Amino acid sequence: MATRRWTGAALPVAQKETITIGGTWVAADTLTVTCNGRAIVLTIGTTVTTTQIATELAAALGSTSTALGAAYSVTERGPNVAEFREFVSGETAPAASGSTVVLIGKTKGKPFTISVSKSSTSGTVSTATTISASGPNFFNVAANWSGSTVPVDSDDIVYDSGNVDCLYGLAQSSVSPQSITITQGYTGRIGLPETNVDDSAYPYAEYRDKYLALGTSSDSVTQALTIGGGDGQGSSRIKIDSGSGQCQLVVLNSGVSELQGVPAILWKGTHVSNTVTISKGSLGIAFFAGETSQITTAKVGFRTNQTTDSTVVIGSGVTLTTLEQTGGNLTTNNAVTTTTLSGGSWRHVSGVAVTVTITGGYCSYESTGTLTTLTLSGGELDFRANQRARTVTNCDLFAGATFRDPAGTVTFTNGIDLNRTNLQGVTLEIPNNRRLTLGSVS
Repeated sequence: MATRRWTGAALPVAQKETITIGGTWVAADTLTVTCNGRAIVLTIGTTVTTTQIATELAAALGSTSTALGAAYSVTERGPNVAEFREFVSGETAPAASGSTVVLIGKTKGKPFTISVSKSSTSGTVSTATTISASGPNFFNVAANWSGSTVPVDSDDIVYDSGNVDCLYGLAQSSVSPQSITITQGYTGRIGLPETNVDDSAYPYAEYRDKYLALGTSSDSVTQALTIGGGDGQGSSRIKIDSGSGQCQLVVLNSGVSELQGVPAILWKGTHVSNTVTISKGSLGIAFFAGETSQITTAKVGFRTNQTTDSTVVIGSGVTLTTLEQTGGNLTTNNAVTTTTLSGGSWRHVSGVAVTVTITGGYCSYESTGTLTTLTLSGGELDFRANQRARTVTNCDLFAGATFRDPAGTVTFTNGIDLNRTNLQGVTLEIPNNRRLTLGSVS
């Protein structure tokens, strides 16, 4: 076990991809180059030598104006396609050499992925990476770590200084570190955004790995992931995927997110015993559509300002057993087995909340379904934001409780129990013309 600190010291190297054309082609055959699902299809013309095909392919990929040979045509030109611009526009344009076409990355240290296919019966086409991209933004490059060694199982990984982003070589799920520590002193970014805007005029949906994936259950290591300690402005983007490995996530603070509406810290993990604790900062758990996570206990709190210190969004693909909130702003889009709210603001958008205890703070309950057990004292439960029908099976109100449902969206299976108080001791906002039947509390 060793401590590996991120330095980001490697020199950038441009990727070189070589497309090789062989076999026997005939007119009207097609050759396709694809990147991120975007395809450029070259239809073979009159001259069908492999050298001629390579020349025409290079022209189609690299130029919007170069005329193609007789009967050659192409569905689109490379510089017009966002993903292709990263290896067909720049200092080095696609170049034909004999029966090959060489593509070189526009930005040193930025990888790209292409595939090739064809409709020809006897013609062949293949592609190979003859020089791999490398540089200061790769997790899996030894020169980017203290000791010139990439982290391995049971290592302690530290990001605590500098501003060099960790963007590529992120698929490391077979590695289970003992701990990952990311302090406020590190201002670089970890992981890639959902939309690539490196060229703002040509954005596209990012196809490379977007999360730093570390951890697998087969290693039986409980990963301690601590983010936001110490002084500094922190990172504007941290994306960690703990995979099937068990993770104990502690968020002490975060930087200001680079994108409005998207938390600065994005995490996901599928181990059933994951735990999450946050006292300050912005955190999204399985934030994007289609992502999944499992958490046994999540604690949302505060450090000095109970109202604003922490902001957490939990996605619809999260399975959560126990939720405890003492402060901050929380939005849940998922089912929760047991929830205790004593401070802060909780917006429950969707999913069944089985057992809810509110002793303080505010809850905007916008989900449908059945809330089985509700205990409300000293806080506020508000059903006004959504007019859909829902059911509360057991409802216990204590002195100081505030319950708001002026539209009458809630059906009370077993009525409302006033415990050690009367109607004057609670705020009960319900529709007019309702019958209250007196009886003993259950």
